[in-house]
Amino acid sequence: MNKFTLTRRGIYKYVLLLLTVFSSFISFSQDARLSQIGTSALMLNPALSGRFDGQLKANSLFSWQKTERAFMPHQYFSIDYKLTKYKSLGDDIDYVSDSLRSIKFPKKEAKEVVPVINSKANKGYWSAGFNYYQYGKDMLGVYQNVSPLSSKFYSLTLSRHFYLKKNKFIGVGIQTTYARGNLNENVGNEYDKEISGGGFRYSNRNAAARVSMNDYFDYNIGAYYGMISDQFSFEMGLAMYHLFYPKSDIFILDNETKLRHRVTLYNVFKFKLSPTLGIVQKNIYWGEGLYWRSTSFYDSAHIISLWSGFELFKTSPKSKYNVNPGFYTRNFRTLMPMVVVNFGNSFNLKCSYEFPINSDKFNAYTAERSELSITYFFKRNTMPGVRFYKKFNTWQ
Repeated sequence: MNKFTLTRRGIYKYVLLLLTVFSSFISFSQDARLSQIGTSALMLNPALSGRFDGQLKANSLFSWQKTERAFMPHQYFSIDYKLTKYKSLGDDIDYVSDSLRSIKFPKKEAKEVVPVINSKANKGYWSAGFNYYQYGKDMLGVYQNVSPLSSKFYSLTLSRHFYLKKNKFIGVGIQTTYARGNLNENVGNEYDKEISGGGFRYSNRNAAARVSMNDYFDYNIGAYYGMISDQFSFEMGLAMYHLFYPKSDIFILDNETKLRHRVTLYNVFKFKLSPTLGIVQKNIYWGEGLYWRSTSFYDSAHIISLWSGFELFKTSPKSKYNVNPGFYTRNFRTLMPMVVVNFGNSFNLKCSYEFPINSDKFNAYTAERSELSITYFFKRNTMPGVRFYKKFNTWQ
């Protein structure tokens, strides 16, 4: 396998650069909605459709969020399917076809000769995804009409993934979204912009009970690049949402035609800590353009968030049922412990709880978020952690 090296000094410089860049955003940040943003990957980057081990992945995420003034349920559902032939063994980077694996090298050779994959080797695959997101109402029927504003989002995604060399990979994706928002101030009396509103601008209510509806189509693009070695891997991605500046004001009053893009950036590091333990460290930047942002309204706000944290993986689990912990923070002003339970090759269960620290000082961070996600995999080859240093899929 081709290898790349990164010295300790180089790692320190890179981390310092990340902290310098991200710290410039933190000073005026406010909250976005979901905590498990990596679980709702199609909202982060369209190119992440198909980034999993197996042929099909179905995911559901339930989020219950509350502040002193309001309560808001959120739900996210997605399904991903690989359309064309993909590599086996969990998309191992150093994949060699079965026919080549049977080659025996001469015992007298001083150096092992690595066979060259022929032109028919898999160079990549296509995948498609559908995701649905809503807030303001509970699909389970427990919480209904808790907020005057509720919205639904339907998205279709197409992505292409490339195996460049044995240790490098890239992907690109496109996405279209239909968004529909409904406002009825005759029902629901809880609203807090910290946990409500994504995708539609809605200012404070006035004395009159207002009713309104708005919908729009949205278009999004994304890409990622990564490389991997025996000890360390790196991946980075960039996406831009709301390409054509949809008018998101629920009353269709805002004439602003710019300031509508959502920009997301992420980087992922994967380290080998020991023969039995690995760590995946993620940093995610999210700059929201469709939430309370306009130069023609005085109450405008630009939502910027940075998620940073890690997940630990048992690389040699003794059972098909094992638990892996994780921990994240949002803008270093909230804490979010996480537990991931793996049930063989088919199911993952992820639980997290996000709570603010020093909310009296940072008044934009008062929400508590309890989230539960359940993910089903079809034809997944290995559990997360197994063949940890060979797979490039870090979005399980």
